[in-house]
Amino acid sequence: MKNDESVSVRKSARPLLLMLGLFIFLSSIFAQKKEAFFDDCGRVWDLAKFNIVSEEDLKREGGLSVEEALRTLLRAHGAGSAWQSAKEWYLIKELAPLDKKFSEEEKSFLVSLFYAVKRPLLTRKELFSLSLNAPLTEYDALKYVTRFIGNTYSCIDEPEEIGFTEQGQTYARAFDRKLILSKSEENASRPILRKDFYILLASAMNTNVSFGGYSTVEATYFSFYENAAKSTRKEKKVLVHKESLYAKPKFNDDFSLSLNVKRPLLGADKYFTQITSYTADGRKVYGWLSTGVRTYCSPQDMVMLIIGSGDGRKIEYASYLELEISRCNSDWSESWEETARFDLSDVKIVQDLKMMNPGALKTFDGQWVPKTISLKSGLFKKDAFYLLHSYEHRYRKDEFNRDSFAIFRVGDDTSEFENLKHDEFRCGGLDTEDTHILEVMIDGDAKNGFVLHVSPESKEAFEEK
Repeated sequence: MKNDESVSVRKSARPLLLMLGLFIFLSSIFAQKKEAFFDDCGRVWDLAKFNIVSEEDLKREGGLSVEEALRTLLRAHGAGSAWQSAKEWYLIKELAPLDKKFSEEEKSFLVSLFYAVKRPLLTRKELFSLSLNAPLTEYDALKYVTRFIGNTYSCIDEPEEIGFTEQGQTYARAFDRKLILSKSEENASRPILRKDFYILLASAMNTNVSFGGYSTVEATYFSFYENAAKSTRKEKKVLVHKESLYAKPKFNDDFSLSLNVKRPLLGADKYFTQITSYTADGRKVYGWLSTGVRTYCSPQDMVMLIIGSGDGRKIEYASYLELEISRCNSDWSESWEETARFDLSDVKIVQDLKMMNPGALKTFDGQWVPKTISLKSGLFKKDAFYLLHSYEHRYRKDEFNRDSFAIFRVGDDTSEFENLKHDEFRCGGLDTEDTHILEVMIDGDAKNGFVLHVSPESKEAFEEK
């Protein structure tokens, strides 16, 4: 009888032992999560150490706004998240209804959240319901932070978390990444305390994240900041100026410009030449930067430098050029530069030519380079230069659109210029959708000065075919 009773006791104790074992196992898992959570809490002050937030922010009580949280996360992305220009906002047609809702600075900030970061924090659709001044709720905080450390599967993919449509998905992911101790959504709509958001962010920055494309590296955001701090502490060599290098520009009789440059020929050094033209009141007209020491500007170069587009996207004329030649040695530890100014007072500009009448502009397949340029009436003259001025219309705000220029000459008088080898056509990129033309003829020589006879820019644009 006693044996029967003992068997009965053992059978009834077995479920209790299993439950006890399960409880101990779950408690162990919970303890690990809790221990990891509080370890991450200890890194909150690293947010101030790496200038992600200030020490004053860490001491502040109460909650924070959606805008504060998003700006903090953008800073936490680090050096790879340079802010975008607000002009990128005006490229996105679907955002046109929001143009008056946000300031220019806010547009730059918001567009950075899905352009300038590896893991976008916002979708364009969310912008339509976004209130930057609204209190940050617990759900909002988890939504943005899980995207911040989200899963990506290539160098261009968005994080998987940005596609979550259910609140529970975000809570489950935050729990799996040990950002929270429970999946409970009880406080989802309540404002989160500032200190709790910083603890959450510190925990996220101390979590391993996959960086890179198909060949990924596991690391934490904090480790990137720590490595960056180590590299900045390394001794840097001081840049110094070397002996003066004398450069004196002068015109040639064909309207080209020679640059008389006397310099030491050190093969290991790197040289750069920058030439920029300005109006009398200092507005930039045109310019370029080239490697090496440039000692010559062709007549075509000079026409492009002297005639360009100033404020208001209208044709303006340069009053002076600035030449800058810089040199750096092989390890970039020493540098030198000299700037020379060249006055264009010997160049007179007279608008006495007839306005031209554009015809059609045909381009090569898949290229912005014109194949043929024709006139409705009149001829291209072999002793003239022809300047094409194109207006870009990609942006909704016109101030962000740019101008582009090209110049060409013809071999004989003709009504159609055929661009076979690009020999006489110079172009740094031409937007051909709204292209106008003006004619330039040059008289004079280097001794007596030059006169540029120009036509007004054509009112009509070329028809693009």
